[in-house]
Amino acid sequence: MSFKLGRYTDDGRPFELPVSAAIQRFAFLAKSGAGKTYCAADLAEEMLKNGVPIIVIDPMGIWWGLRKASDGKSDGYPVVVFGGDHGDLALDEKKAEDLARAIVESNISAVIDVAELSHAALQRFIPPFLEELRHVNVEDRHIFIEEADVIAPQKPGPDETRCLGAVDVFVRRGGNKNLGTTLISQRSAVVNKNVLTQSDFLVVLRTTAPQDKEAVAAWAVAKSADRKELNAWLDSLAKLRNGEAYVWGELPGAGGEVDVQKVKVQFRLRETFHATRENLKKFKGVKPMPVDEFVAKFSKIFEGEAPPVFTPEHLRSKARESREQEDEQDWSEFEPRLRALEEKLA
Repeated sequence: MSFKLGRYTDDGRPFELPVSAAIQRFAFLAKSGAGKTYCAADLAEEMLKNGVPIIVIDPMGIWWGLRKASDGKSDGYPVVVFGGDHGDLALDEKKAEDLARAIVESNISAVIDVAELSHAALQRFIPPFLEELRHVNVEDRHIFIEEADVIAPQKPGPDETRCLGAVDVFVRRGGNKNLGTTLISQRSAVVNKNVLTQSDFLVVLRTTAPQDKEAVAAWAVAKSADRKELNAWLDSLAKLRNGEAYVWGELPGAGGEVDVQKVKVQFRLRETFHATRENLKKFKGVKPMPVDEFVAKFSKIFEGEAPPVFTPEHLRSKARESREQEDEQDWSEFEPRLRALEEKLA
């Protein structure tokens, strides 16, 4: 089994990663429109196909598209969505720990749509969610963090330091609890470098801004001793086509040997719906596939068994049952005791 992500651009060979990469760390970086979220979703699809549960922290409100095929009609993958316009269940920022624990215990894949949360609410939600996730997780699981620059900024404000610290610890130590991560950002320059440089795989799509190239260089400089060669490579990033990327990390060679490599890859087409504004206009009326079974599985753990419903008809039915049971009861064994009691009272 492997993650089939696309093809090498030089010779057309399939580009694949082993399933064990699910607990490693990725960073998808690119300017807007180059395909970073699109290509990261390829990785998410491959994990879902191979039975690896995923969690997406989604400030954009578009990852619900995993639930629908790319044609906007067929079903996608059974992913439960919390919050947002397409949420199966409401998102309560005050129950972040309970949410993390229930997701792990029910072993579902989930999209946490935080697009409607205020920045302050998001900063409050992320730390306890990630901390509890790291505490309770056992099986292989992968966390996608969209717009990573928002929750792991290079220059955090006073109210952002705890969130940054939680992300930093999660990325650094998550592997010890079988948790992999993918950071996604169109603003490479403002993603925290202490977090970014921990990535095992750097996936760089079209990048043009000098400050963003320098952010990429902060990761790459440790892998390349030749600064002149590195600068030439950084300049080449502006010429990449949509969905075309350099993948840099420990990769299998043509002969199967594994080594740190930098390769150019054309990522495959998505199998699920890319829920951008443009696509929603093109495919009107797209609704995610139902996942009632998975929602019920989660809710049973998150909320416990549903309380009995005491409707008027329910109470009348219980009353009838009680009367019928009284009519059928054999009272003969109690008659001597009743007579004795009546005599005593008299």
